[in-house]
Amino acid sequence: MSRPHDIVNNGMSLPGFFRRYPDDLAAEAQFEKWRWPTGPECPHCASTTVSVVKSRRPQPYRCKSCRRHFSFKTDTPMHDSKLGAQTWLLGLFLIVANPKGKSSVQLAADLGITQKSAWHLSHRIRRALAEDYLPGFDGPIEVDEAYIGGKSKWKHADKKGVNPHTPVFGVIDNASGQATAVAVHEVTAPMAAAIVRAVAAAEGIEVHTDGSHIYDMLPTLGYDHHKVLHTLGQYVADNGATTNHVENYWSTLKRIYVGTYHWWSPEHLHRYLEEHTFRFNRRRCHVVERMAEATASMNGKRLSWQQLTRHGHHNSKALSTHG
Repeated sequence: MSRPHDIVNNGMSLPGFFRRYPDDLAAEAQFEKWRWPTGPECPHCASTTVSVVKSRRPQPYRCKSCRRHFSFKTDTPMHDSKLGAQTWLLGLFLIVANPKGKSSVQLAADLGITQKSAWHLSHRIRRALAEDYLPGFDGPIEVDEAYIGGKSKWKHADKKGVNPHTPVFGVIDNASGQATAVAVHEVTAPMAAAIVRAVAAAEGIEVHTDGSHIYDMLPTLGYDHHKVLHTLGQYVADNGATTNHVENYWSTLKRIYVGTYHWWSPEHLHRYLEEHTFRFNRRRCHVVERMAEATASMNGKRLSWQQLTRHGHHNSKALSTHG
């Protein structure tokens, strides 16, 4: 495991950012290099037979195969955005560089755009950070559940009891230090089993949990299950089993919730989990590496305003309790 401040130590200052990317053209060139390391590729048909449009109208590239125009934004979360390349790159930098994220209010102030635009931009960046699959961890893994949501005493009277805490399962692989988290509808033994099956590379790996009875079935499923009994004041079991690392993941996530965002709607909770997990798993990487990796994974990840505001647009990692 790395030190808590590694993500800060592997960062870049704002003056450093603007020296590196002084204008839209520099930012656009960087986006293109990260997205197409070997040269422009048509997002519509994947052809590399591309011509440059000198007037840049309607877009800077034209595919000679399908004859369609495109830019670095095409078929990414930036698709159809009127914001400049430098604004997008700065938004990406501020989100992946800041250990506690950026609220849309603060992001709007930093980027000089409206709060509505900043909210949409930040969620589209989170879409770029998302891994639309669950990892195959070799173990030992730590599994724990947490409940994300504001305290009822801070809610208006008509909101108390509405949108209760959302349960989330978190898993950390001790060997690699990598994490994943999934928002779920309920915390049950079948759901816990589904989570372990989904993230374990193979049956029989070592699984560390707290003393909750929802994990009691794991040995019957073939897993080497070890409990850490917090009710007895135990933090590391006699055999070395622990859940300290996954609890550290929760601790950081909850500080982000309280200190930066203050409230997450259940509909969008999975996006904030993806943001936190992206930074957590790349805390040893320099911020430019994080930005490059996010850009390289943007293909096909559009997120329109209609999709973002439509109820029921849920996490692609959603699990079934039936396997």
